[in-house]
Amino acid sequence: MIDLKGILKMKRRKFAKAVLDIICEKDTISREEITNLSNHPKHKVEDWQNVISILKYDGYINNVGTPNQYRFNSPILKLWWYEYAR
Repeated sequence: MIDLKGILKMKRRKFAKAVLDIICEKDTISREEITNLSNHPKHKVEDWQNVISILKYDGYINNVGTPNQYRFNSPILKLWWYEYAR
């Protein structure tokens, strides 16, 4: 897992953090919720699919078994995010 600061510029990093915060709170986030979040004036991220791909590739999240729902890869990572990164 790579530090998001090292690979994402500020705007995209804030969007990624918002996605991970939602997953932490609700256990999952839908593709529709991600799209809505990317269109929110606070984020306005056009390449949200790329950000999600980075989060998947770096081991933060997955959508295995349910293509339209994303979740943390592990409960330990989710707990760490809840305690230290939110």
